[in-house]
Amino acid sequence: MANNFKWSGIDKRCVHLDFHTSELIEGIGSKFSRKEFADMLRKTGLDSITLFAKCHHGCFYYKDSKFFVHPHLACDLLDEQIAACKDAGVSAKIYISAGFDEHIAKEHPEWLFCYDDFNPAGPNQFRRLCFNTPYLEVLKEQTREVVRKYKPDGVFFDIVANWPCFCKNCLSDMKKKGLDPESDADRWKMSVDVMNHYFDEMEKCVHEISPETVVFQNSGGFEIGARSKIDCCDQLELESLPTGGWGYDHFPMMMSYIRRAGKNCIGMTGKFHRAWGEFGGYKYKEALRYEAAQNLTFGAGMNIGDQLHPSGKLDDFTYEMVAETMQFMREREPFVGGNYLAEMAMFTPTDEGGGRTGAARILFEGKYLFDVIDEYELENGYPLIVVAQDIALSDKVVASLKKHAKKGGKILAVGKAAKSLAENGVDLGFVGMDEDSLVPGYFVAKYPVKAANKTPLVVYGNVYNVQATGEVLADKLSPYFTREGERFCSHAQTPCDYEKVSPAITQGKDGIAVAADLFALYEKDGAMTAKVLLLPLVDKLLGEKRVQTNLPSTGKVTLWERENSYIMHLCYANIIARGKTEVVEDIVTLSSVKVSVKLDKPKKVLLQPQGEEIPFTYENGRVCFELKDFNCYAAVEFVK
Repeated sequence: MANNFKWSGIDKRCVHLDFHTSELIEGIGSKFSRKEFADMLRKTGLDSITLFAKCHHGCFYYKDSKFFVHPHLACDLLDEQIAACKDAGVSAKIYISAGFDEHIAKEHPEWLFCYDDFNPAGPNQFRRLCFNTPYLEVLKEQTREVVRKYKPDGVFFDIVANWPCFCKNCLSDMKKKGLDPESDADRWKMSVDVMNHYFDEMEKCVHEISPETVVFQNSGGFEIGARSKIDCCDQLELESLPTGGWGYDHFPMMMSYIRRAGKNCIGMTGKFHRAWGEFGGYKYKEALRYEAAQNLTFGAGMNIGDQLHPSGKLDDFTYEMVAETMQFMREREPFVGGNYLAEMAMFTPTDEGGGRTGAARILFEGKYLFDVIDEYELENGYPLIVVAQDIALSDKVVASLKKHAKKGGKILAVGKAAKSLAENGVDLGFVGMDEDSLVPGYFVAKYPVKAANKTPLVVYGNVYNVQATGEVLADKLSPYFTREGERFCSHAQTPCDYEKVSPAITQGKDGIAVAADLFALYEKDGAMTAKVLLLPLVDKLLGEKRVQTNLPSTGKVTLWERENSYIMHLCYANIIARGKTEVVEDIVTLSSVKVSVKLDKPKKVLLQPQGEEIPFTYENGRVCFELKDFNCYAAVEFVK
């Protein structure tokens, strides 16, 4: 994947109009107005809207379908909606629920997806159908009907997540292929085979009828390294509702991966305070503005999720917020895109497990410019690769990282990932590694840190014993004993024993190893320990970082090169936890944001889209300037 990003197609400002509607409800679409719908599309300034042909309940929303039409459909709802889109000059994409079809699930329980307890999903929820059953042929015929009838601009297939299935068909096919149902690796191999077959079949199903129709397969996000899911999509929509379980860390991290796929990228959020299907729930309009700012900063269009009332009546307050947000997007779109100037990369060996979010959070808070990469990109010449998980690495990954190191690239690794590298000749300044039974550890840095210099900092979670062969950058002090049973001291963990000293962080010619999972520590509770210890290590390996700024820690910065200029995007809002939900209510104006960036001397520096010239100084290869009264977002253009 490459970092040259350019918006393609017309999808930049979008709404995803959910319409999962129980067949128990009457008067479906009875209050729908084609004129009001078209007026809404015009006023909000949308490029595109996604409309429903078939929902999770298995209901279709046009009357001449040969499949299960909603029994109380009062009008040809989808036909009327598409006509309104044509009136307003807005692209209409059509939604088809793939993995959920509750009507078929009731009729054919033998087609249900079975989880690892060999039982389908329980009551009071939608049940997933397996694509390795005759259901796939039904879904293909449903899709053909929709595509033949509408020749839509796009089709959005939903609920296509990749999980091992234990239904009779999947177990039988595993045995035919010589795969072991008891093997986790073999179960995942079967799952990948089923999904790739599904992707191929659905792509043919659409494009044999309508070659120009854009296809997207949604699974609630993307897995790092699962390129078949990216390859099968004509554009990429990153479902990431910050208040719906994804959090505000998810979007920037995953966009830092998928933006290099060379496809139109759209960030999908929601207007809901919680998540999908929340009637009467709203986030603050300030939250939508900040999410728009994040989309612009990371090079993505914006899709705001809503759910239409069963009657077809639009919610006025929702579209007031949508209109404001889309105007904010539209004014700033011309400054999005280009070649992203990554100075380093973050690699996670697996898509699951702790550490990844913590590592990304630390790097974003440190204002580093980085790509999130998979195993196919380890030899792409990044000056520094941060291996962000405490797990053993595969032989293939180790071989790639060895080549990276031989070419002069540096590595920062933690725990068992560092062990895998050290055992295969990568010099991180230590040999041998075993888990320390005395926990937690206390790390004392020998280098300057932002706070608590030369002070033992508690490190929870896994800590390891190593033997140093290179420079020891930090010591580990073990506790007198591990707190358990009748052996305890005070209210929490046992204090450190100043006589029990061993290496904690070491450096060799190829990089640095940390004998603990500091990334997972930061992910779990945001401990200062992890951040103050790790940031100087990144600086030590990277050298002079490209961007330096006093933008608060949760602010984000990106930098892109274009033909005649560079564009820097900055965004910031006050994100707070209220209950279990991350909320943005207040966007505070910052009186002064100072920035220094390593670039060739520009002809001038402009604040966009205002076009105002910003005074700057140039010294030692760095452009220095100040943004006064910064509020939420700024695009700064450096004219070559």
